[in-house]
Amino acid sequence: SGEWIHYRSQRSDETRADFVGHYRPTGPIFEAERGSLAYFLAERYALFAVLSHGRVLCGNIHHLPWQLRSAEAEIERNTVTAAHGISLPDRSPLVHFTSRQDTLIWAPELAS
Repeated sequence: SGEWIHYRSQRSDETRADFVGHYRPTGPIFEAERGSLAYFLAERYALFAVLSHGRVLCGNIHHLPWQLRSAEAEIERNTVTAAHGISLPDRSPLVHFTSRQDTLIWAPELAS
């Protein structure tokens, strides 16, 4: 219905960071075309996590193709990347929206 979804996140550890923004879908549902940027960004079938001692965990994921919609976002505050010394370009973000999707995730294992 064009209503905005509001999101706020605050990290309070030694790398304190904040994110405040809102977003909403703006277009019809589509499936990303294989080889497109949207496909590369959305169709991930593995998850990774780095443990505190530097070892990497990897877990396989299975889901149907994402039912994407183009979207718009307004970011009010984002200090997440700056907290890690990364600066972002001053331009509108590339945003997609999707509704909830059931996903199967296998137990993560140490990556070789």
